[in-house]
Amino acid sequence: MCFLILLLFSAVLSFGKCESMASPVGKILMDVDVGNDDAWALLMATSNYAQNILGTELIGITCVQGNTEVDHVVVNVLKVLKTVNRLDIPVYRGADKSLIYTPPGDNYYGIDGFGDFEFPDPPNPDEYLQKEHAVNAMIKLVNQHPGEVTLIALGPLTNVALAIRMDSGFLNKLKKLVVLGGSVKGVGNMFPGIEFNFYVDPHAARIVFNSTQNPICVYSWEFAKASSLSSNWRMNVLGHLDNPKVSLMNKAEHIVNYTRDYWLIADGFTTSAILRPDLIIRDYETSVCGGQKYYVRVETDGLYTKGMMTVDYANFLNREPNAEIVDRIDKDKFMEFLLKCME
Repeated sequence: MCFLILLLFSAVLSFGKCESMASPVGKILMDVDVGNDDAWALLMATSNYAQNILGTELIGITCVQGNTEVDHVVVNVLKVLKTVNRLDIPVYRGADKSLIYTPPGDNYYGIDGFGDFEFPDPPNPDEYLQKEHAVNAMIKLVNQHPGEVTLIALGPLTNVALAIRMDSGFLNKLKKLVVLGGSVKGVGNMFPGIEFNFYVDPHAARIVFNSTQNPICVYSWEFAKASSLSSNWRMNVLGHLDNPKVSLMNKAEHIVNYTRDYWLIADGFTTSAILRPDLIIRDYETSVCGGQKYYVRVETDGLYTKGMMTVDYANFLNREPNAEIVDRIDKDKFMEFLLKCME
């Protein structure tokens, strides 16, 4: 009997070790424009599962305007961190405008970008926000840990582009750059072929993709759509979990119309694929992101083409790939992963 107990205990330990090996990500830095979808990503990255099982270390959060004004983004990040008792994670305020032109907000997630619900005793930015600018913090943290940091950029790429302009070697010091953005098959969610993050700051996206010497891990709008889940699962399974994290998101997402038959959190899908690369459905061998490598160009001119990503699928230009495009994740594995993060 004792032998069986020891054997079972050993198997449990082995499972934990094998699962932790599934996420070699280590240190991550998240650049966000919270946003409901970014909030899910933060809840994943700060979860006990990500930290203690997968070995993830969130070393900082930088804020950029996008889903809402950057001051709202800061407060929304602090609300999430307070909910999970992680106000120790440093938060930095970044760019409040795009590089050239800042389009007007559409208030998709509410005026404050987070459902406009009343959060009791919200954290005071004067107390918790770091004094250092987000771009300076990005450069500092990456220089402190060269080759170790995965930068997950979930909003417009303004902060990242500024970091490149201030430190031309910035991208080469990263372990990996992950970008949520772009439309790789012409679908788009702002105009045909134009995704929101690239629409908000196309010039920043152009700078980032023109500056890299290594393929950037790209999670496009089509990736998000291919990974979308049933709204019924969101409301009746995930939504019924009784804990502060889910309660927070139930309030934040009340403003979004879930009478549609799908639930889509692009930022959450992207972050899950970084924390658990085994979630990615791989149709080909790869060694970096789980996608196929191509050369891409981001357009910065034209009323209906600014922010459009052109993918050289046929290699007409004979250029070195600067992007690795991930297609989709396993939905069943994702749901299991998210439930673990929300426990």
